[in-house]
Amino acid sequence: MRKQIIRFLILASLICLALTVTAFADEATVTGDDVNMRGGPGTNYEIVACLEKGATVTVNDCSNSYWYNVTYNGRTGFMSSYYLKINPAPVAEQVTESASTTNGYINAMYVRFRSGPGTGYTVLGEYKTGTKLTITGSAGDWTQVNINGKDGYVWSGYVSREEQAPAATPAPVQETPAQQPAQQQPNYQVSATTEKSGTISGNYVRFRTGPGTTYTIITSYNSGTPLTVKGSSGSWSQVVINGKEGFVFSQYVKIDAVQQQAPAAAEQPAQTTDPGGTQTAETGSTSSDTNGYIRGNCVRFRAGASTNTQILAEYNSGKALKVIGHNGAWTRCVIDGKEGFVYGDYVALDKPSVSSEGSDTGKQIAAYALQHLGCAYRWGGTSPDTGFDCSGFVWYVYKHFGYTIQRVACNQATEGVHVDPADIQPGDILCFYQGDNYIGHSGIYIGNGQFIHSSTETTGVIISDLNTDNYEARRVA
Repeated sequence: MRKQIIRFLILASLICLALTVTAFADEATVTGDDVNMRGGPGTNYEIVACLEKGATVTVNDCSNSYWYNVTYNGRTGFMSSYYLKINPAPVAEQVTESASTTNGYINAMYVRFRSGPGTGYTVLGEYKTGTKLTITGSAGDWTQVNINGKDGYVWSGYVSREEQAPAATPAPVQETPAQQPAQQQPNYQVSATTEKSGTISGNYVRFRTGPGTTYTIITSYNSGTPLTVKGSSGSWSQVVINGKEGFVFSQYVKIDAVQQQAPAAAEQPAQTTDPGGTQTAETGSTSSDTNGYIRGNCVRFRAGASTNTQILAEYNSGKALKVIGHNGAWTRCVIDGKEGFVYGDYVALDKPSVSSEGSDTGKQIAAYALQHLGCAYRWGGTSPDTGFDCSGFVWYVYKHFGYTIQRVACNQATEGVHVDPADIQPGDILCFYQGDNYIGHSGIYIGNGQFIHSSTETTGVIISDLNTDNYEARRVA
């Protein structure tokens, strides 16, 4: 009986020990004398520990090549990579090497590249849709790859082989020619509809080859991405985005309000044609020109006061314009020297502004952020001259006011203090969840239920409505 008790205690101790040890994370050795561990990735952060040469730390994240996120004796902080030598942990799962390497690409945004096949391994970097890679093997649900000369692992659901990439001209939805293999024939039916213009209404929305989650992911898109709806299959919409045909879950498709609210063609004023052949609409004019701006994303600027007229351009929230007249529900305006029409619901006669609530500093931060409306999106960008990514934009705005915050969205979710969504104020950082527990996007609240952010390569820096509570709000100022 006594032996059984001893065996039980030993077994319990081993289980407890196993539960307290990080499963796969890499370890590193401190190579300098009295090296500081800090509260953030920079020498301006407070010192939380001082480690001797030869000490061993657990590396949690080394995607910032200058400062590694580490844990030592239960305390987490940042150490300069210059004083750390990583000793990679052995891969727990058996890796099946590929007989020959295969080229591929990342098929989603903010995908983590890890040192081993599991979420417990160190993050080596984060990559976006389209990033090229070489597939070298597999381990369970993970794919062994090489990105930019570095070996690591990506979860297989986020890796596509090049031969899986959609053809330049998508195959028709009707029957596949008889000579093609039977398994390539679609096993779904599509109900054709009148083509309608719309946009993606959520972030990280999957664009697939068929109407279901089992079909290949072509890529992912964020809110505001323009599309054309051609049909439906169950709860999925058949759409065309950037010239490619595929499917998006209908919940994430928003049909343009213009098509829902614009008057019927028969109710439009008579159209005339100018000598040059351009269709224009009879319209009154205002007594004096009035300045305004676009107050929606992917808003169509047309040659006439009808959805049947030519689209001259598309603009995002904050784009300046001059109102020169009206035609029913449409506003006649001049944008960048060109005259045309915008549906009236998308025209505002005052500049985008910060709401009056909140601290003076927070309002100043939000107002400064608004000065960068329309700046380009650039992955990894932190400058208005070359473009911003989402967290780079937030980092840049706060840096202007003397705040040094972390660079990546998931880390920005730990800055300052937590703010309940009911209490957010202008200048607060909003960090949005991708899935249940991963932060993948960030922006700055400006008030009135809106925030400004660097959204996509299509939109750049825009204003969007805050129509979700799936975010972490942080107040730094």
